[in-house]
Amino acid sequence: MTKSIRQQFNFEEIYHQYNPLIKASVKRTQIRGFHEDLMQAGYMALWKAYETHNPEKGPFPAYAKLCVSYELLTYFKSEYTYQGHNMPTDFQETYEERGHATDRYTEDDFGHYLSLLSDKERIWAYEHCVNDLPPRMIAKKYRVSVSAVKDWRKRAIARLQNVLK
Repeated sequence: MTKSIRQQFNFEEIYHQYNPLIKASVKRTQIRGFHEDLMQAGYMALWKAYETHNPEKGPFPAYAKLCVSYELLTYFKSEYTYQGHNMPTDFQETYEERGHATDRYTEDDFGHYLSLLSDKERIWAYEHCVNDLPPRMIAKKYRVSVSAVKDWRKRAIARLQNVLK
């Protein structure tokens, strides 16, 4: 029976011996901007390989190379996915730039325009623009159907568009 890598070497020796493997694997990815993170992921993969290697299934060098390559690929895929989902694009506003509707508008800001609307249209405009309520919440609050609120919205928008032309 062959000895496991842990019985033959401590991790510090493995770290120094396989450091060129990790550097070469990171260089081979040709990914810029993540060099230190990829190196760290490679070192973590080497540690996992050191801890989980089974000598009966094959030699440690091949297993270490496989673990490092797989971990670098996994790290890059997860980082790429995270960046794609969490970075604002040029046409998106950030949350701070948008703010809340209650921060942007008060009744005084568009009081003149509210006076041009009917009572029901005014209810929709105020509840939507000031309180940031969707049609279903406005309908529930005033005990009317959602389609009625949508009708108020449609008429209010049409009337305001005519005024602003």
